[in-house]
Amino acid sequence: MSHPKFTERPLLVVVRKSSPEAQKLSGAEILSWLAQRSSIAKWQVPDAVEFVDELPHTATGKLKKVDLRKKYAGYQWPAAANTSAAAPITSKL
Repeated sequence: MSHPKFTERPLLVVVRKSSPEAQKLSGAEILSWLAQRSSIAKWQVPDAVEFVDELPHTATGKLKKVDLRKKYAGYQWPAAANTSAAAPITSKL
């Protein structure tokens, strides 16, 4: 997704399972779990998690990424993820 400081950052869109444990799971817990994985680079860990009831799929079962991009086009990053205090980098060339 478009990000005010980094131009673009990943946003994790999650469908919770119906189990009581899954319903209690928070976005911070998911991000913490991802950050601990050695197979995921630090810059690849998403800045935010959004929970949805279902993901849009095509008739063949593929994920409709275009619909997700449209839904989150004007996404407002949470304050913790929005570290836009630094001035944007401008080229002096």
